[in-house]
Amino acid sequence: VRLDDSSLLGLSSDVIRQDGRKKSAEELADLFAAKFRGLRRAVLPTRKGGVRTIALGLLKHDARRALGLIATAAVPMPRAYLEKLFPKYDWRRFVARFRHAGFLQTDQAFLRLSRPVLEAIREDVEQKKSLNQEWIDRLSQIEAHVDAAAFLSVHFIAAGRYEDAARVAVNIAQYTNLGW
Repeated sequence: VRLDDSSLLGLSSDVIRQDGRKKSAEELADLFAAKFRGLRRAVLPTRKGGVRTIALGLLKHDARRALGLIATAAVPMPRAYLEKLFPKYDWRRFVARFRHAGFLQTDQAFLRLSRPVLEAIREDVEQKKSLNQEWIDRLSQIEAHVDAAAFLSVHFIAAGRYEDAARVAVNIAQYTNLGW
């Protein structure tokens, strides 16, 4: 990479100087670090003493999605429910790692994220929409179950799909009146 290619790398034009080719590797690294410093996600403590830290953005895609599904669930759920709803994720392994990293509260029955993790995930509006849609897609498949339909309605409301939420609520009312 030549320094005059800096605009292609997202660096501002004031980086280019006549003596630019004489920059050391350390100076170039500093420029890149300054450029990307604002793009990093929130850094979260992984141990109570804050000895180690890990960025949510460094998690693998599947782990990030699984963590996001926990964050956007209508209510806290046990791992067993998530395993049945989203079997493509390795929930046993993820939950063990999330607990070890301090992402989850100590509640053994339900998966609840620690406040800093929950806030960091919920800050990303596009990711939150995508995760909510993943919940909608899955719960729509089992909408005939009244309990799943109730959660589906909540996710429709979160997505701003009020007519769909009302339709599901009316269906729930009809099912319960029929004694289902």
